Amino acid sequence: MGRDFDQATQAHGLAATMGTDSTTGVAGLTLGGGIGFLSRSCAVNRFDEGATAYPHRDAAYNLGISAGWEAAGSDEAAIDWTKTLHADLAAYSTGGVYMNYLDRDDGARLESAYGENWLRLQQVKAKYDPDNFC
Repeated sequence: MGRDFDQATQAHGLAATMGTDSTTGVAGLTLGGGIGFLSRSCAVNRFDEGATAYPHRDAAYNLGISAGWEAAGSDEAAIDWTKTLHADLAAYSTGGVYMNYLDRDDGARLESAYGENWLRLQQVKAKYDPDNFC
């Protein structure tokens, strides 16, 4: 799978950084953008999906896409590049999304960040924060 994923990223001028959380740094993502492709065969997958709010216990990898640019005139091109890369890599996805990776225009994907836990979390929110304080 890694080879296929790497080939898909090459079409966007990228090389996939692959490894485990402990061996692959993601500092490069802050220097203009890129992708992080990290193995998830660790403690996070040892829990049941309903044990916490985070449900994505079946994912073998975590992919983060980060785009950075300086010139405001590059906004449209950079955002389009990022969305196209995301769409091209969707075939390698479980369909879930890590909540911290969502951006302000991703509100429609919020439910997929919590999967089957979404309804339970809505019930907890209604019980303990009925006035929507936070």
